[in-house]
Amino acid sequence: MKHAFFADTGGFFLQAPNRKLFSLNVKQVYYLVTNGYVPYQDVAISEQTIAEKNKKEGFSQFITVAQIL
Repeated sequence: MKHAFFADTGGFFLQAPNRKLFSLNVKQVYYLVTNGYVPYQDVAISEQTIAEKNKKEGFSQFITVAQIL
């Protein structure tokens, strides 16, 4: 579930040849992996890495809420 939220919040990006970088949602990542377009190892990310990124986002959210108040 953590990986799905990570994907839906812009955690995975794709750089196609001669195209701009764009983010993928969970359905797009699932499609690319299950159909063999992207190896699973390229999108495998540990829960620890997701937690580290979440801590950084939490701090920025705190600053945003503080500024709003």
